[in-house]
Amino acid sequence: MHTFGEKVRILRELNQMNQQELAFKVRVGPGTIKKYETGYLIPDTQTLLKLSTVLDVPATELISYSNQITSQIDEELIELINQLGVSTTKTILLKLKDIPVDELFTLLEWINRSKLPLQ
Repeated sequence: MHTFGEKVRILRELNQMNQQELAFKVRVGPGTIKKYETGYLIPDTQTLLKLSTVLDVPATELISYSNQITSQIDEELIELINQLGVSTTKTILLKLKDIPVDELFTLLEWINRSKLPLQ
């Protein structure tokens, strides 16, 4: 079974479009299409519907990957989400996803040096 990103890439290629052309038609940046195809980013509902229209497939066909992703989440991650709460976990991850990699490593070094009670 293909992942969401693989489906987008395959359908884009079947429609003889490059990433820039698809991005233009969906009204997102070409980097966003690349992130979808590599699995780094999942589109919101509105963008998913635009993708399905442009690629001429039902949205449900594009998102049939969700059970596959859920089954890949390990138990430790689920436990952390339960401990922190979904809202807090989401807030933390949304803030962290935009931090450049070098700054993220600096932040992790600071956390490791601090006296924070990490387990």
